[in-house]
This record gives sequence, C-alpha cells and structure tokens, in this order.
Amino acid sequence: MPFDENIVCPTTGEPLEAAREELVSPSGARYPLTDGIPRLFVDEPRGSIAQQPAAKTVTHAVQDFYEDAPFPNYNSFDTLATFVRQANVGFPHLLRNQIPLNASVLEIGCGTA
Repeated sequence: MPFDENIVCPTTGEPLEAAREELVSPSGARYPLTDGIPRLFVDEPRGSIAQQPAAKTVTHAVQDFYEDAPFPNYNSFDTLATFVRQANVGFPHLLRNQIPLNASVLEIGCGTA
C-alpha cells in the first residue's frame, strides 16, 4: 500500500511504500522519513541533463541563484529603523495590516518566484 498516493518518487513518478524510517520506490529509490516527514530531495549530478557537462539541473540552477542573490538580503538594511521603514510600504505593509500582532504564521514552500 502506498505511503500516500499524492507523494511519489520525484525522479520516476512511481508510488512510494513506507519501509521502517524511509520511503522506497518499486525501482529502489530510497528517501528518508524524519518524524514522519518525507525528505524527497534529489541531489542531481551536474551535467546529468542532456549529457552536456555545462548543463545545469534544476536543483543546481536554483542553488546557484540563491548563492548569487540571497533572499531576503537583510544585509542591505544598515539599521533597524531602515528595516522598519521598508516594512511600511508595499507587500510587507499589506501583510502587517492583515496579520495580527503575535500571530503564528506557517510559511511553506515560499521563495522569490
């Protein structure tokens, strides 16, 4: 019986079966379970796409992007006052007005895109 029919092997799309502290695909791919949470990260070797050494996999392209342009770049805020001033405009201002003080917020799968 599959672990969850909505969670499949990220490289093959095969269903995953729970086996002790990991999920296993029919072709043998293994992914650890940490406190019941599947860790489906696939560290693709560089150049695996189209068999070209210069080609980048999606994983490494995203990693390179965040290394070149970290987000959020709080280093550009030289003081707390500058940071607070920035939080009073645009999207941060909208969020601040809609989320009550001391609220708990769960952020999942967020990024720059």
